[in-house]
Order: sequence, then structure tokens, then C-alpha cells
Amino acid sequence: MATAQTKAVSKKAAQAALASVAKGIMDEIEADHVDTTDYKLGKTNSKGGVLMCKFTLQPREKAPNPLCITVNEEIRWVPRGVEVVVPWYVVTHMKANIETRYKKEKDPATGKNIVTPYLSPSEPFNYNPIDPAPGVEV
Repeated sequence: MATAQTKAVSKKAAQAALASVAKGIMDEIEADHVDTTDYKLGKTNSKGGVLMCKFTLQPREKAPNPLCITVNEEIRWVPRGVEVVVPWYVVTHMKANIETRYKKEKDPATGKNIVTPYLSPSEPFNYNPIDPAPGVEV
């Protein structure tokens, strides 16, 4: 029969083993998620610097002006209808900002009105890269 002392020793050994395994797992998770690349230099201009783009956010009725765009804790206030120069990652962020909208149309099989979803950028905009390095596209 186990005594209180042997139970305490066993419990302590089990806790140490679990802590060691948990630390090893957490170290592996952190190593997998460490991103050493500088997201700002993902696209470069012909001189090796951050690729910049001419960016125009289209005016919309009842939409905030200027629009607050946040990328990786970097905040930019972009006025509508005015061409501004922004880094490439702001354009990439806006291109990825897609929302589902809905439209009413006739069902070709039944002739009844139906609502169908479609994907659309959340904000209309135009952009043009400034002096990209060869092969770089945004």
C-alpha cells in the first residue's frame, strides 16, 4: 500500500513530466509561428525599398470620409476621391477585404424571384504601383 510520502513523490514526478512535455509542445508551436520576414518588404520597388502605390478610394454616399485602414496595428486615414501614396500592403489588405452581398433575380427554372449571394470588395478603389521591381505584381 502506498503511503502519503510515496504519493507525494509520485505526484511531484508526474507534474514535472507533464510540465516538461507541455513546455516542449509550446516551444514547437512558437517555433512554427515565428515569422522572421518583414511584411513591409514583401514587395519591393526597383531600388529595393518598400513598393508604394498610388491609391484612390472612390467616393460613396453615407460612407465614412476619410476611411480608417488598419494593417498590423498601423493606422492610415485615407480620404475618398483623392489620390494618395500608400505601401503595397495597404492595397493588398483592401483587395482581400471582401464581403458577401445579395441581389434579387429571377430563377430561370421557376421564374420566381430569388435572392443570390455574390462576393464584392467592401470598398471600391483604384491603384497603380509606383516603380515596381521586375516581376513584382500587386
